[in-house]
Amino acid sequence: MGASHEYNRHRATPLYGAARRGRLDVVKLLLENGANPELSAAIRVAGSTALIDGYSPIDVATRRHMTECRKLMEEYSEKHNEQLSMRAYPSVSESEPEA
Repeated sequence: MGASHEYNRHRATPLYGAARRGRLDVVKLLLENGANPELSAAIRVAGSTALIDGYSPIDVATRRHMTECRKLMEEYSEKHNEQLSMRAYPSVSESEPEA
């Protein structure tokens, strides 16, 4: 069972909320279960007022000086991006058949 990427009534993900509050334990649990630290909070507009900022969990942790949360999410983000890159661009030895 993976982490929820569903938005709550405030248009934020669970990881966004945990990062915003500096809950390193919850951030770690959500990341271990597949939460995306780069997924931005949805922006809901009432009239001309944005009710949520549109920042990602990494952004909100940075803005609120939640350094440990930010570092952890950046590490997970880098690992995830490396894995995607390896799948999209396999090395020459993996893509060429052996002679």
